[in-house]
Amino acid sequence: MSSNLPKPWKYKDWLIWPNTSLDRMEAHRIGCANTVNGVCLKDLSIKECMDQSTDGIGYYIKFKNGDSICAPLNKEYNINYTYKLVNQETHPELNDVSVSTFLNTNQYKFPPEKANTVFYFDLLQIENAKTNLIFNSVDTEKDSNYIQFSNNKFTNLTFVPIIPSPPDVSSDISILYTKHFFITLPGTRLFLMYDEKNNIFRWQTINNDILNFGRKYSFQIYPITLNNIYYRNRLNTEITYQENFVIYYNNEYLLTLDDKNILRAEKISRKELLKKNIPNNRNTFRLRSKMIGYYCDENKCKPVSIDNTEIFKDVLKKYNLYTNKDIQKIIDSPDSKNKLEQLNINKELISELKYFDTDSQLKDQVIYKNKIVNINKDCWGMCSYSEGIPNAKIEYSEIEPPFTFIKDDKDDKDVKEHGIKKEIKKNKTKNIIFYVFFIILITIIIIFSLKYFF
Repeated sequence: MSSNLPKPWKYKDWLIWPNTSLDRMEAHRIGCANTVNGVCLKDLSIKECMDQSTDGIGYYIKFKNGDSICAPLNKEYNINYTYKLVNQETHPELNDVSVSTFLNTNQYKFPPEKANTVFYFDLLQIENAKTNLIFNSVDTEKDSNYIQFSNNKFTNLTFVPIIPSPPDVSSDISILYTKHFFITLPGTRLFLMYDEKNNIFRWQTINNDILNFGRKYSFQIYPITLNNIYYRNRLNTEITYQENFVIYYNNEYLLTLDDKNILRAEKISRKELLKKNIPNNRNTFRLRSKMIGYYCDENKCKPVSIDNTEIFKDVLKKYNLYTNKDIQKIIDSPDSKNKLEQLNINKELISELKYFDTDSQLKDQVIYKNKIVNINKDCWGMCSYSEGIPNAKIEYSEIEPPFTFIKDDKDDKDVKEHGIKKEIKKNKTKNIIFYVFFIILITIIIIFSLKYFF
């Protein structure tokens, strides 16, 4: 499935990709019934179509006979739809039309630059923040299995939402502080459960009881801070890798390690936890990504392990750069070039900070070789025109490109505007059914006629 996209063009706050559609359009109910007005609009210009959008996402379909369909979509899931952009060739049924997909950059940042953000179904590891020991399953086959943290044996995990949704959708939804989730072994039906009697955690095969009482068996992550204002601000925000936190089970049990680094639980409220400053070496954790990121280098989209990248914010701290004002002072100074060279930081990269509003956004970004890393295997085709520089520096054309068709059929007179599937094929099917019905009807008439005369 290719997400190697053509360069988009710009209209106001919109980016528009020609010959680009959305991944698994039918599975995500991305059709006329899920538009703003519940129907597709006919014969508007693409600019008029975007002006109809309220949720910042939609597509525009042009037929070779000049007709068009406008579909300003409702936001179906809480995701950044840039992750769903794919080359139109991914959908062969769209070969006879030209599809342009548009996205409002005020609502969906492009590129997202969230390679350090934790998503459902990510491959990850849980690490003790103080000892650097990592979650390890001793034995998942025996009833006596337990969880121990180790420095030489590691287990990859995934976090799964308690409310089921298609995995290809959930994998584009970021995990927030305080939200409930399951911990599972990838590729298995094993869920991590708490054995209260023995005060250990063990793997258990999924059953209906787990699904029906999800919160009872779920985990939550909470930030660590003694600053109540900062704590409240971090609630319901995105969790990032390498950020320290505490983990709760069933809303009341705090996860902790014993002297043998076996995972246990302690019953203590979050209020008491903050009041007594209890977070310590045994119950402070963080996540390590085992995912692959991608960056532009020499006009090619290259892979890199997220674990081998650097968090943008941490890089800046090395040079005592903590705020946008610190950055701006260097950029605006007469000898900015010399100062940046001394810091060995790419000016284009550091300028990106001007476009971020919150501290948490800086934690989302990771860099490798002074290039911003993303999580799209084709880098959305950007390497051919951006070379990994900040999105704010990319010059997009404001001239609408001509519509092009992947398949150039000579006969397109039967193409209609009622949907995005091949109307030619549907019409041929209707014609065959009509002819079969007509032949059967004639045969019945002949049989009755013969009986009447003879």
